[in-house]
Amino acid sequence: MNVACDGPSGRGPWMGRVIRSQHISNLKYEGYINQKCTAPIIDLFNNEAISCSISECPTMPMIDDILMKAFARLDAGTNPVLHSDQGWQYRHRWYQYQLREFGIIQSMSRKGNCLDNACAECFFGTLKSESFYTSKFKDIDELKIAIEDYIRYYNTRRISLRFNGLSPVEYRLKSYPGRN
Repeated sequence: MNVACDGPSGRGPWMGRVIRSQHISNLKYEGYINQKCTAPIIDLFNNEAISCSISECPTMPMIDDILMKAFARLDAGTNPVLHSDQGWQYRHRWYQYQLREFGIIQSMSRKGNCLDNACAECFFGTLKSESFYTSKFKDIDELKIAIEDYIRYYNTRRISLRFNGLSPVEYRLKSYPGRN
């Protein structure tokens, strides 16, 4: 993706990805295996998880949920790029219409090239290794709470060497004082 990232939360490109992750697929529910899908939007300025949703399978209501959460965080007059893979959800007319309505520029990866979505893939790897490999969840509600808690931690407390020991939110606030 050849897009310059010129600012936080709504000014630079966002990355969206729906994946059926093996790690999330293998969460244990009372002794049996159940698949789940999760979809985050990552701000490429500071790697902050802007929004995330989880469901039984990738559906348009799931995508609507993450878009509405992300749109609520947009600064007025900004037109970020939302980059995704070529999943059916992102080629859907309704999805493209929603992006146009909010002034979002759509970008899609090349077919079969996971490197175009490296930031989202890295987020999933971090989520898996730091939170779920040894966890067991009784139901999807418990899983959702765990993911929400992890994202809160990831955004506000997990430091990054790339950002000189600051969390994604701290880096955004330091880079642009006075902005939420």
